[in-house]
Amino acid sequence: REKYNIDKDEIVFLFLGQIKPYKNIELIIKLAEKFNEYKVKFIIGGKCNSNEYKEDLIEKISSENLIPIFRFINNEEMTSLIRASDVMILPYDIESSLNSGTAILAFSYGKTIISPKIGTLNEIGSYENIFSYMYNNEEEHFEELTRIINEIVSNKNEKEELAHKGEALLEIMKSQYDLKNISKKYYECFNSIINNG
Repeated sequence: REKYNIDKDEIVFLFLGQIKPYKNIELIIKLAEKFNEYKVKFIIGGKCNSNEYKEDLIEKISSENLIPIFRFINNEEMTSLIRASDVMILPYDIESSLNSGTAILAFSYGKTIISPKIGTLNEIGSYENIFSYMYNNEEEHFEELTRIINEIVSNKNEKEELAHKGEALLEIMKSQYDLKNISKKYYECFNSIINNG
């Protein structure tokens, strides 16, 4: 937060990952404009899939509360950005995205997310700890994101509640997705193939 001049009482919404059109980065840029007067920061971190797309996104940015980091993010910086954030925002296209490794990464760091109801969220369950939504078109998508961010910024205990949701998701990661449980599932899968093959 110090590196990017983010106040401790500001809410940080983070997008992290490779930047491609189906991830709807333009919606985050529009959200930053809409919430420019609030104590929030939006960070977009990741390498764009082309220089043309990168330039196109840069041209759209006009808000001072948006921090674009359009380059490869190494593991150390990734960890720092996640820890500096309060919630991760993943406005994926539900027609193109079934799963999200970034969502699992967020939960593993004790962070909640804002995301459409994609497959990863169905596997995790715990919808009370995730800001999930559905939409039919781009306009509805933006309306849903706006509604959720309004809900977060209007809650006087937002930081504490975001942290509580993240901690609950981390506990799910520890109990269901630790190395021992994953190894057991792989063993059962391979054993089933061998015995039925």
